[in-house]
Order: sequence, then structure tokens, then C-alpha cells
Amino acid sequence: MKKNSLKLLLFLSISLVVFNSCDNDNLNLKNETIISAGQYEFDLNINVNTSGSIDIPVYINTISSSDRTFNLTVSEESTGTSADYTVPSSVTIPANENKAMLTIASEAVTNTLILEIEEMPGVLAAEDIVINILKLCPFNIDNFVGTYDALEDGLYEYEVTVTKGANNTLILENLYDYGGSATLIVDSSDPELPTISFAAAGLGSVLYVHSTYGNVYAVNPSTSSSYDEDDDTSSLELCESSISVAFVRQVSAGLFAGIINVEMTKK
Repeated sequence: MKKNSLKLLLFLSISLVVFNSCDNDNLNLKNETIISAGQYEFDLNINVNTSGSIDIPVYINTISSSDRTFNLTVSEESTGTSADYTVPSSVTIPANENKAMLTIASEAVTNTLILEIEEMPGVLAAEDIVINILKLCPFNIDNFVGTYDALEDGLYEYEVTVTKGANNTLILENLYDYGGSATLIVDSSDPELPTISFAAAGLGSVLYVHSTYGNVYAVNPSTSSSYDEDDDTSSLELCESSISVAFVRQVSAGLFAGIINVEMTKK
């Protein structure tokens, strides 16, 4: 993105002198014609699973009686792929005008798009156009409803079905691969960092029924006397809608030893 220092100097000058008075027909600086977006950097924020666009004004500091078309090139320094965004191949300044709108459309994929305006004889491009595309992932409990591939303790694979329960809860069907379920309480008071925890034994769903001890519940590792903060890895991944849970099994007589970790990836 390094540019000739003369271009940058002209850009800074034209930003102050020209683009604040774009209706003036006599816009020139030392007889140079300059095309620019008026600023160097733009931000485009897009919610996950959607698409978005941004309109960027492109200015030129002279008036012409005919259309002027400038080719656009995606710089190799861009971090995304061509599938992430839609970029027109050129931008046209209409006759007798000194401004055009450039529309960039993008999927919700975090990356940096850098556009170069191709110069033509007698016209300098002040600077590349940098568009910072950021995927936003606001919390929505409905995004976590669905079927998941579960990996338990890095060894056992099965499917878990997640449904929405009452009072901001998620019901995990077939967690532990015994056909039962567990209830997760979701605290979304901080929508950017929601937390999850298991319902207390007897208040949530039954994980399975033990032949000797009866109902078995999935409860938080903090119920164990040997609990360490690092043991509780239960969390929601907002952008991917994945779920990680850590739990111990509780019956009326007490707790089974060992913490169980399950990583769930949405299908």
C-alpha cells in the first residue's frame, strides 16, 4: 500500500481544499487531476449469517464534458477471497460531475479489502481504498437450536439435539449418549459474552437412569469438592453457534468422580 509521497501530499491537500467544495467547477491543484475516495479507510460491519454493503463516494477534482471510467483492482494485500465480496470492475464519474458512488457488497466474513484505482494519463489516484469488513455475532438463542456432532472427552462421538426451553434455557437431548437430556441455563445479560450453566439436580432434565442410583443429572463442575475454575469450560461460541460443556454426574447419593467434557459442533 505504499504510494508516492507526492500523491499523499496532493491527497491531503485536496481533502481540505477540494472535497469540502465539490460543486466548484474550477477544482484543481497545481494543474493535477486527482481521483480519491476522500478518506483512506472505511468500516463495514455485518451480522453473522447475513450480507451487507457500503456506498463509498469517489471524487475527482476536475469537471469533464464526457464520462470518465477508472478500472478497479483488488490488491493482493487484501486478506479475503473473491467469494467474500462483490466489487465492480470500474467506477465512472459522469459527464459534468465530480463525484460517483462505489458500492461494495460483502458476506459476513472478517477481512480487509484493499482496492486500487487504476490511473489514466493525466489523472492521479490519491490512495488505495481500505475497507475493514467485520463479522458481528450478536447473541440470539435461536441460533443454537439444531443438531450437533458431539465429541466427548476427545474419544466418543454421537449426536446431540438442542431445543429451546422455557426461561432462556437450552435442552440438550442425548448428551452423554444415553438418550436422556440436560438443561443449560443461559445468562445473556452481557449479549457479547453470554454464559451457560447446568440446572441444579432435580430442576433440570434427567441425563439417564442408573440401575442402582436412579436419576442421573448433569450439573456444574463447581458442585465437586475438588473443583478448580479451569475445570468449568462450558461456553457458547457465538459466530459458529458451537457449544462446549463440562459437567459432573450427580445422583441422590452424591457425585460420580470425573469431569466430562463435550464439544458440540452444529451440523
